[in-house]
Amino acid sequence: MNCMRNATETAIKISDFPTQPHNGKKIDELIVSQYVDDDPYAVTYSKEDNSIHGWLVNIEENGQQRPDVNVYFKLDAPYDIISPVLYKKILVFYYNNYFLKVIDLSGEGQFLQLEYDWGNSVGFLPNDNLIVVSSERHHIYRYSFIHKPSYKTLWKCYQAHDIKRMCGRDEWFIYQTKLFHINCKGFVAQWNLLKMTFEMQYNLVGDVNNHYDRGHYGIMINKNQTLLALYNRYSGSVDIYLMETGIHVSRYVAENYIPVEFVTSKDGSEGLLIFNDDYRQYRFLDPFHPSEEVDISTCVIENPKNILITKSNKTLYIKENNVWVTDGLTLPTLPANLENFDNDFSKFDKELILSIINDTVEFSKYGSKILQMAINEISSVGNSNEMCKYAIQLVFDKIIELIETENYHYMALLPIISLKLPELCDHHYSSLIPIVYLLKIQQLHYMRTQKWLTLKQWQKV
Repeated sequence: MNCMRNATETAIKISDFPTQPHNGKKIDELIVSQYVDDDPYAVTYSKEDNSIHGWLVNIEENGQQRPDVNVYFKLDAPYDIISPVLYKKILVFYYNNYFLKVIDLSGEGQFLQLEYDWGNSVGFLPNDNLIVVSSERHHIYRYSFIHKPSYKTLWKCYQAHDIKRMCGRDEWFIYQTKLFHINCKGFVAQWNLLKMTFEMQYNLVGDVNNHYDRGHYGIMINKNQTLLALYNRYSGSVDIYLMETGIHVSRYVAENYIPVEFVTSKDGSEGLLIFNDDYRQYRFLDPFHPSEEVDISTCVIENPKNILITKSNKTLYIKENNVWVTDGLTLPTLPANLENFDNDFSKFDKELILSIINDTVEFSKYGSKILQMAINEISSVGNSNEMCKYAIQLVFDKIIELIETENYHYMALLPIISLKLPELCDHHYSSLIPIVYLLKIQQLHYMRTQKWLTLKQWQKV
C-alpha cells in the first residue's frame, strides 16, 4: 500500500470565537493532552457543530475551566474520530480505517499531511516527537516538532526504524514513552521509544487469540511504571504484570469491564479503575488481589468519552457544555502491604516474612524488596540481626527451589537477585549464603542474559 498522498487539502482557518462553546451544540468527546501534568490542555469535539474547541486546563483547580479563545477549529468534513491523541495543541486521530488526520491547533490552525499517514499506533514523546508505527510498511516513523511544516508542505519523517522482522498479524500499542508489540505467538515485547531499546518481554496468560483488529488489546501503566495492566477484549480478562521482571501476578475476568486508569487515593493506595460499558459504572481493583473488587460508582456515566480520570484521581468532565475539573471518585482503602513499612525492617516478624515468601503473588511482588531491606539493615548494624539473616536465607532458598523445579516463570527474579550479588559476597554475608548458591545463581543469570541479548538483537528496532 502506498501511504504517501499529496497535501492538497484546503487549510481551515480558526473561525471567529463563538459566544458559546461549539455555538451551543452538544459536545461529543473530551480529549485531554497525553501528558496533562506537563501540558495542561484539552480539546472538545462536537459532531453537530463539526468543530474542535480548545480549553486551558488546571487540574489542581476545581471548577469550570477556561476556554482557549484562540482555538476554535471548523473541520473540512464530518469525521468519526477514532483513538485521538493530543500534545502541545497537535491533535491526531484515525479515520477511514488506519489513515491518520493531523491538526495543528496553534497559530491560525491547519491540517498537516504526514509523509506516511497510515499506521497501527500513534503517540507523542515528551521530547516533541510524533511516533507512528506502521506494520504495513515495516517501520516506526518519527516526526519532529522542529520540522513541523506550514500549509501544503509534507511533514517529513526525520527518522525511520526498520521493524520488518517483527511484523505480522500482530497488534502494536504506544503508551507514552513505551511501545508494546503483542505477538500472536503468545508474548508482549516492550521497547523504550526514547532510547529505541528493547526492555522487557511478557508472556501472555491463557489462550492466545488470533484476532488483531484495533481495540482487541488495551494497555495501562501505573504512575511509577512498576505495574502493567493488559486487557484482552475477547476473553474479558485484565492481567497484571510487574514491569521490572515481567512476572504475571494476577488476573481479573469480568465481561465488558475495561481498564480506565491506575489511580491513587488520598491515603496512598494505588489501584486499577475499570469501567463497565453496559452498566456505565466503575469498579476499583487491588492489582494483586483483583477478586476483591469494590463497586464505587455513585451514578451512571452517560457518555464515557466525556469524562477522564487522571492517575492522581482528578476528574475532567463535561458539564453544561463546558469542561470542568473536580476531585476524583471516592476510593476505598486497599489492604495494607509492604509499601506501608517505609523500609523499616524492624516491623517484620518471622510469620510475616514466611507468609510473603510462600505466597507466589506476594513473593513476586516483594521478594526483592525484602532482600534489599535485609541487606541495608545488616550493612547498618552488622550481621547480628537474626531476623535479617532469616529473611535473606528464606529468599535464596525460595529462588533455588524455583530453579531446581524448573519454574522458569519465576526465574525472572534472577536479574534482581544478581544485582545484589556483589553485596552478598561481602564478608557480612559469607556465613549466610553458601558460595555454591551464589555461583549457581550468577551462572543462571549469565545464561539467561545471553539468551535475552540474542532476543534483543533479533528484535532490535
